[in-house]
Amino acid sequence: MQLSTRRSSTSFAPRAERSSAEFRRNWRAALGRAMYNSCMTSRVSTSAPAEPREWTFLTNHAHVLLCIAEDPEVRLRDVATSVGITERAAQRIVMELEEAGYLERERVGRRNRYRLHADQPLRHPMDRDHWLSELLTVLAETPPARRRPPVAKKAAAGKTKKSVSRTRR
Repeated sequence: MQLSTRRSSTSFAPRAERSSAEFRRNWRAALGRAMYNSCMTSRVSTSAPAEPREWTFLTNHAHVLLCIAEDPEVRLRDVATSVGITERAAQRIVMELEEAGYLERERVGRRNRYRLHADQPLRHPMDRDHWLSELLTVLAETPPARRRPPVAKKAAAGKTKKSVSRTRR
């Protein structure tokens, strides 16, 4: 078995064996290919384009606070589902609210019970004159007169399985 002593044109032989111009040319070519491949793989997306997210007036922190105000023994999994975030994001938000002094967590068996501190001022400089209790009063307990009726699902008017005829082609 013979080993080939022939070198390819893009090999990186020691500098002594080739000119510095050849070395630079080969190095640039190899670097260029690597950068091109890197850029092209990051630009190509096999998933469908993401739908634009709609914005809301309240942050996820406010939504989590409202969920906890409604049910102090709520599971974070249920909070995450209600708010539309991951369970880990709900845990992070609860931790941040706890560190800021807006709520307190008490372990009861395998569950948590949360206690809100509604006497805390809101964080934004424009809202420092208002308290968490004001926000909860306005948003947590909406009076029935102001509450919108639930949107009814569109049902087939007067059609049942028996009255719907199926035709074959």
